[in-house]
Amino acid sequence: MSDPTNDSVLKRFESESEYENSRYSKIIESVPNTCDTEQITSRLPHKEVVRNDRSSSKFRVVFDTSSHDVGELSLNDCLHIEPNLYPDIFYLLLRFRLYPIAFTADIKQAFLQIEVDEKDRDVSRFLFTDNLTDGSKSPQIYRFTRVLFGVNSRLFMLAANIKHHLRKYQGIYHETSEFLNNCICVDEIIGGHRNTEECMHIFREAGVTLHKWQTNSEESQILWIREDMVLGDSSEVVGPADLPFKVLGMSWNKEEDSLYFYVQNLVTFLPGWVNLKRCLPQAIGRIFDPVGFLGPIALRVKLLRQVI
Repeated sequence: MSDPTNDSVLKRFESESEYENSRYSKIIESVPNTCDTEQITSRLPHKEVVRNDRSSSKFRVVFDTSSHDVGELSLNDCLHIEPNLYPDIFYLLLRFRLYPIAFTADIKQAFLQIEVDEKDRDVSRFLFTDNLTDGSKSPQIYRFTRVLFGVNSRLFMLAANIKHHLRKYQGIYHETSEFLNNCICVDEIIGGHRNTEECMHIFREAGVTLHKWQTNSEESQILWIREDMVLGDSSEVVGPADLPFKVLGMSWNKEEDSLYFYVQNLVTFLPGWVNLKRCLPQAIGRIFDPVGFLGPIALRVKLLRQVI
């Protein structure tokens, strides 16, 4: 993987305007429709996924990197999964609520900011056409130039890149580097501080432009906007009023400053099932509880399934 250079901690690898104007030419590139037997290639199937329960990114194209022919290996089968470099979720959640001011921010399209070496790009080929009704027109072949979200090594590659840049500036911005190193989980910055000025100091040094941010401090919101540290679409932080904002799988009410579990999807799912034995494991699978707060309840449901 290539190593983009930074001039401040976690600064955007590209400016937002430059990225938006050239997003297609830099994220994917076309490949000649020729048969190259010398190059190791892989063509990935893809489909659209619509998530109406999300406040943003409701529609996205998902690539199946685990797909394979009979007797053949998939792309994920050929990739090595490195150790987990992220902090423990339980302690991350505790640090999030340790101080009066809590906040979350998102590194926008983080995986797409890691460039793939040209010799490795052919394993991420895919077919695409803008006219499904015209059978005479062959689909075009494209390949990704950036890390694909579906590959199983993506979490390590993102964490390794972020930690690499944090180490470069540890001597200059020691406090900020340590804070970000302990408060980043995948592409989210989840943390808190004693007062608004400390929050501002962290993000001024980091050079981070906030995206999909939330905070329980109205003063911090005003200062972030005044300091031009917020992307244009971040003012609509929640979207529809009935959709909660999630922090590590838990819903966060920033006005009441409380964490809770949003179960509306589960309530909607249950009445449609008659076969209880088949319904229970699917219902349990819809409960995302990484910290384990609902463990006692989930355990009783699992025990019930064993006696049915």
